Amino acid sequence: MVCEFQRFVGLHRCEDRADSLKGPLGWGGVACFVGALVAAWASRSSILWGFVSAFGATLAFALFTPYFLSPFTHWAGMLLRKTFGSLEGFLAARTIRASLSRTSIAVAALAVALSMTIGVDTMIYSFRESVSSWLDGSLQGDLYVSPATTKWDHPLPETLAPTLAAHPGVDAVERYSMYEVQLNNQPVKLRIVDSRVLQRYSRFNFLRGDGTSAWEETRNGGVFVSESLAYRFGLDVGDSVVLTTPTGEQAFPIVAVVRDYSSDQGTIHMDRGIYERIWQENRVQSVALFLKPGVSKEEIRRYIGKEFPGLNRTVVSNANMREDILTIFDKTFAPTATLKGVSLLVALLGVATALMAILMERSKEMTVLAYLGLTPRELGRLNLYQALIMGLAAFMISVVCGLILTYIIVYAINYRSFGWSIDVHVNPWVFVKGCVLTMMACLLASLYPTYRLIAGRDKLSLQEE
Repeated sequence: MVCEFQRFVGLHRCEDRADSLKGPLGWGGVACFVGALVAAWASRSSILWGFVSAFGATLAFALFTPYFLSPFTHWAGMLLRKTFGSLEGFLAARTIRASLSRTSIAVAALAVALSMTIGVDTMIYSFRESVSSWLDGSLQGDLYVSPATTKWDHPLPETLAPTLAAHPGVDAVERYSMYEVQLNNQPVKLRIVDSRVLQRYSRFNFLRGDGTSAWEETRNGGVFVSESLAYRFGLDVGDSVVLTTPTGEQAFPIVAVVRDYSSDQGTIHMDRGIYERIWQENRVQSVALFLKPGVSKEEIRRYIGKEFPGLNRTVVSNANMREDILTIFDKTFAPTATLKGVSLLVALLGVATALMAILMERSKEMTVLAYLGLTPRELGRLNLYQALIMGLAAFMISVVCGLILTYIIVYAINYRSFGWSIDVHVNPWVFVKGCVLTMMACLLASLYPTYRLIAGRDKLSLQEE
């Protein structure tokens, strides 16, 4: 009996110490958060600081957890008792608060896992929406024709573009080629375009430079550069890129910086007339067809197959090309689901462990509650309420932390890695899915502790205590 009393007193002393640490931990979280902001600003010089910023923000919210969990459980318990008349929910909230040394760690672990999931999901969704918007502006053609291979020994027939341009249903033809060239001894992509056609039909996203005059300047020898190339080489409008041509090195003035996700190496856009005059090269890798209103795409596809047998198999529509690109995008990020699942599973094991620890440490209190009239089913509901309240607290913390991590990933890590910017788009379904998944997972994590509580109920005897 003396040992039990000493253990009871020691438990409460431990919880008193844990409760007294809320303030210092909260201030430590503030220090980590300020450090994360400073590291995000310093990421302009090194991507390493971007990862430091993400770690600092995550650690800050983990340290905030005890400070947040104590008042949250108090108000959650009051709400459950006064609004829903749930005594089990009230007792569950008080039990979480009384076991802060264990529950706060479990909630912090779950919140960190959820915040990383929300941050990565929101980043991927934002990236996909940005790529989709870029495709809408770049892929304005109705049909695209390309050879069965992208190798330069299999270019499109020289007569293809003139023949299609002469068709009464075709309004314009844009010829496209892509080369790999060296800029400062580093590989970049040189994209050859028909600027007159693109000026009329495309909707390029001009980040810097005048979108109206820039097209005219490309026909006088100016070039567009992609955002990633501008970042990689520290270039801007007014600078020049020096390329090796058949007649020697030649400088081409930069007239615009545009958004382009086609290559993280960087892309230079040059007018076809300038390229053919200097390089004496007119091979075409693909063509985009802009059809007149009311003209059937299938009609043009059949015409291509008739004039150029076999080539009709490589004709794709705007919608199909866009769908294929986004399918590749989705497959690229599919493995992240496994990583997120593993991190969430580990965190949920922490919740189950915390519930088991509470059950073992407070088994005597559970016995007293049972003696006072709580049935096994009500004791089970008390344990389920504990899991749900902990899951809800972790989710609320993760929403704020996840959004902050999204901005850190987008602006301090992704941009420093690839050189292209992303417009942040928040998908409400990410949060709905995260909340539902968290509640269901916490319920599953509580099943075994709840079973142990109910199964052991009949074995407990107040006289033995």
